[in-house]
Amino acid sequence: MQPQYNPELAQQYQAQSALQQQGIEAEMGTQAPYMLQNQQTVQAALLEQLNPNRVIEEIKRTLKGQTIDEEGKIIQEGEPLMNDFGIGRIISLLRSVVNINTTISALEENQIKSIAINLMDNVIDDLTLNWRVYGIKNESDRDTVHNIILNMVYPALMRCKRGGERGFLGRTTVESINTAPRFNPQKKEGFWSRFKL
Repeated sequence: MQPQYNPELAQQYQAQSALQQQGIEAEMGTQAPYMLQNQQTVQAALLEQLNPNRVIEEIKRTLKGQTIDEEGKIIQEGEPLMNDFGIGRIISLLRSVVNINTTISALEENQIKSIAINLMDNVIDDLTLNWRVYGIKNESDRDTVHNIILNMVYPALMRCKRGGERGFLGRTTVESINTAPRFNPQKKEGFWSRFKL
């Protein structure tokens, strides 16, 4: 025995289904701004973490003999390797290379090495000529300053190898777009849609 088509029951089912769909869309509509804001906050935090100014600030603190604790307070761990005048001059040299334009570039490794060698040649020349003016106590400390700079700048420059950071940021943005909530407007139902099961 086949079940008989009950138009009244079918109409109730359609109405209940439409109400449920509207409820889901309304709930998602109220949460959408929060989801979008959360997504933008995550992206902003990511960009802040990748900001090359963080490398420059870390070099500056290291040259001053400082570090930052878990609460964000600056702690003096040791003697500064050079005075503020010298640190300012060195930081000016570094900013010409360690910046957002460089890190989001697409360079080959030989180009990165060339930039790093040129920068370090300038740093060595500056330190050789001005180490006493910069308050560096001895040649050993001068070598330490050089090594700190090289060890922190070269990895920062490698972030642009073949567009690595740019590609990473592009993939992150695409993933964010692809995972963003989508709201499909409810289709208008025509006369004949009332008769479907």
